[in-house]
Amino acid sequence: MALYRNEDQPKAVKGKPLRPRWDRMALYIEFKSYGNSVKSDPFDDCRARPNESPSAQRKRARGQLIAYAAAMFARQQRTHGFSIIILGEYARIIRWDRAGAVFTERLNYVARPEKLAMFLWHFAHLDRRQQGYDDTAELIEEDSRLHNMMMMKIADGSKMSAKDKDLPEAYVLDYFKDSCDPDWPNPAKPRYFLVGRPHFAVPGMTGRATRGYVALDEESNQLVYLKDCWRVDLPDMTREGDVIQLMNNEGVKYVPTLVCHGDIEGQCTSTQQYWSKPNPFRRHQHYRLVVQEVGCPLSDFKHSEELVKVITECIAGHADAFVKAKILHRDISAGNILILRKMVDKKGQTSVVTRGLLNDWDLSKSVADNNVGPRQPDRTGTWQFMSGHLLQKPWKLHELQDDLESFMHVLIYEAIRYLPHNCTDVGGFVKNFFDIATKSGNVITGGIGK
Repeated sequence: MALYRNEDQPKAVKGKPLRPRWDRMALYIEFKSYGNSVKSDPFDDCRARPNESPSAQRKRARGQLIAYAAAMFARQQRTHGFSIIILGEYARIIRWDRAGAVFTERLNYVARPEKLAMFLWHFAHLDRRQQGYDDTAELIEEDSRLHNMMMMKIADGSKMSAKDKDLPEAYVLDYFKDSCDPDWPNPAKPRYFLVGRPHFAVPGMTGRATRGYVALDEESNQLVYLKDCWRVDLPDMTREGDVIQLMNNEGVKYVPTLVCHGDIEGQCTSTQQYWSKPNPFRRHQHYRLVVQEVGCPLSDFKHSEELVKVITECIAGHADAFVKAKILHRDISAGNILILRKMVDKKGQTSVVTRGLLNDWDLSKSVADNNVGPRQPDRTGTWQFMSGHLLQKPWKLHELQDDLESFMHVLIYEAIRYLPHNCTDVGGFVKNFFDIATKSGNVITGGIGK
């Protein structure tokens, strides 16, 4: 069951049942029967800390609520959200954001109906921002000027001949067209970018919740790439856009070109304020970044020569950033190396130029100062591509040689998956070399195969 704002009510389609609209609901309510009210309660008021009962049925109930919250956040632009779980004659109210969730004690709404009624009354009188909607993102209505602008850009791609669709830039129009599929529901002067569904989205409810969009810049009518995320907000962490701007100013090659970026004012998580200090949650700040380049995934390489060329150029860009801008990337992975293909015209002759693009600098760190301590208590990087030394020693400082080793692991990963080889057990090799992890107490290590 869900509550909807008047303007967002789902409309019945003839011949089809009315279904919940995750892209429209303001609040969702989950019901559990009276007989299962205790076993299906995801939380336990009797336990000290944490309040998460270890029983299997309660874990499933927690997982269900998290999945519902993740579905709502994935299909809406939200800063936070609310839900209610009904447990027989009891209820709990839950507030969600990208740092986690806070919840009430069990409320007996049969004996004390005014508590639940008062919450619902107050919720109904909140404005959209207070209910958790991101007021910096607006729904583009059909037949509006902006909607027509998007459709015209898609029409440009539809007019391309079969030969034109083989051009390197054609994939950007394809990405944008797919993002507008109707089946999937900081400067003084603001910049407006038109987007459809995400081209890329990290699953799950908590964390950075990164979503990438192929966007149409209303100002320039150019297709660009927009990254929407909830960045970890710690004093010593530099915003990704500031890092890219520094690299652009220093002439670093093979990195994105900044269009604009900025924090979304007034949109940060608050769940971390209510959690115990022994296991602190981190504060997350809503953030958007726009760059000029729209790249292809590394797995789209056409042959081994192109694969090696792209990785080599990204290594050159990495060296450029380290020497010129004093920046260490610290998250070299297959997903952060992109391929750019462009058609160029030299003296009347056209040719396709391919180059590498080293992307995602949000975990990078300046090596210009003497602050060598960790800024956050976790390893930095993508597990499958971390150096063997980092995986074996979680407390180790991330250094230049760790990034260089990660480039080698990316090459091995792409080669074993997409190129001819003599490995007889690819699944076993990938598991033992890239994925394996061992837990000893509270410490997780890996990298034995490396």
